[in-house]
Amino acid sequence: MMLLQNRYARWLNRNRRRDGPLWRGRFLSKIVESQEYWHILLRYIDHNPVVAGIVERLELYAHGSASYYTDRRSMEAGGPVWLCRSAVERHVASLAPGCVDSPEAYRRVLGMPLSKSAQRMIDEHGFRRDRVDARFDDLVRAAPESVQRWMERKAQVADGAGLRQTWLLDPDVLIKAIDEAARSELDWAISCGRGSISAWSLLQRSQLYLASGCSLEEAARRSDCSVSSVRRSLAIHARLMAKDETYQVVAVEMLSRLSGREYSWARSGKGRRSPDR
Repeated sequence: MMLLQNRYARWLNRNRRRDGPLWRGRFLSKIVESQEYWHILLRYIDHNPVVAGIVERLELYAHGSASYYTDRRSMEAGGPVWLCRSAVERHVASLAPGCVDSPEAYRRVLGMPLSKSAQRMIDEHGFRRDRVDARFDDLVRAAPESVQRWMERKAQVADGAGLRQTWLLDPDVLIKAIDEAARSELDWAISCGRGSISAWSLLQRSQLYLASGCSLEEAARRSDCSVSSVRRSLAIHARLMAKDETYQVVAVEMLSRLSGREYSWARSGKGRRSPDR
């Protein structure tokens, strides 16, 4: 890949009369071990040209493979020699078992754009060398018991040391949901030492770090507080997840609901159109 990239960069620089690097970084190849993550990747790749404003519909992009799945004539022609369609076609068929029309099945399963959280998840995680959280499939399916186990495991390391970051929810989506809950519910305070802290603020600070992949500094900036306050909130969150049933139920329910909405294809049942925005 290094040889191929170098040759292409030199050719392009020479023909475009430009100078400097062409590629963002070194070639990165990762094994996709999660079924749900692979589903996100397929949609991400197909919709990249649409998001970039190059084409209006994914099947119109000449340098992608979507047209070979969505256009009947292209499907019958078989596509280029490099295109191996069997894995994608099996995936589409498994999610649209009642649809005998292959182009329509592809549009139904992969034709909807990603949610904001899923888009960020790929942008943040896809270009890193670490693996996707092993429990990612369970999380996006929004099973409350799976979310609870995940939250308890994350909370065990109160200061985040050695903790693998997870990009599950977009920070803006998380903050908006917590703000809406805080406005609709009665004021909810947690006793802390000699004073108290808003449980909604506590939940926001801890989950910006644990569920949105924010650094301590970014979580502090988004929460309008200090880094030490975020660290303190993580420690309190860990204690409450272990001992306070009310806090635990509210935290798990909120994360389950948001992950179910942001990754709705995993929860809505096979063959149903995803209502992602």
